[in-house]
Amino acid sequence: MHTITFDNETEKRLTDLAQQQGVRPDQLIQELVEGYLQEIDDAEAAEAAYQRYLAGEEKAVPLEEWEQHLDLAG
Repeated sequence: MHTITFDNETEKRLTDLAQQQGVRPDQLIQELVEGYLQEIDDAEAAEAAYQRYLAGEEKAVPLEEWEQHLDLAG
């Protein structure tokens, strides 16, 4: 368990947003932190894929090919 102290303005903004979302402030903070951590994971995965592409370990696939593969083309 961690304790976080916010300045008054941030605390008010969190409380207001939590009320708008219909959740408790601690629930909102949990969701925000989880979302942020997921963004970091996604960015690291994208960077790793890009490095594999630069190393010639992966190839680029045209959008049209992906659309056909996923049966999304018109």
